[in-house]
Amino acid sequence: MYQKNMFLSQTLADKNSQIMTMYFQLNKKLDNFVNYILVDFSMEKLSEALHKEYAHKAPITADNFSDYNAAFSYRASYGAVEEETQTYAGFLDGVSDVLSYLIDIDNALAEARELGVRENNIDYVVFIDSQFKELGIYKKEFILLYDKAEQYLKLGNTLQDMDARYEDFLI
Repeated sequence: MYQKNMFLSQTLADKNSQIMTMYFQLNKKLDNFVNYILVDFSMEKLSEALHKEYAHKAPITADNFSDYNAAFSYRASYGAVEEETQTYAGFLDGVSDVLSYLIDIDNALAEARELGVRENNIDYVVFIDSQFKELGIYKKEFILLYDKAEQYLKLGNTLQDMDARYEDFLI
């Protein structure tokens, strides 16, 4: 007799829903950050580039988890996505906030992988491993952005100088 939990357990489906919600939350956090640098610092070019490349990508990544659940006849449970309107003490604090949340997602993926290994669900482990690669794109960008911006500002450049050379701050 067919039992869908033989292919994907409710525990793994619930973990997917949690991570999916985290990516939707990341989208809000990124939207807030790019709006913050646009409005508070007039960084139009960098704001637009980060918005298109990362904020728009987060919901697509979230859908990967919903789609995985659906492929095994589980509905994704959409958690509440909280408001992310926040003002930071400075540009680097905003980047640091994004990086902190990326660490939370990284930890959730590690927990998901551990659950997959514990349940001996190799297909799920392969899926999560591919999502680590996806998360790596975000992490590399925001680590680079933080490190380069920190050095750039230490050398006496302004955020507007940075915006004029925004491509140097993107992968």
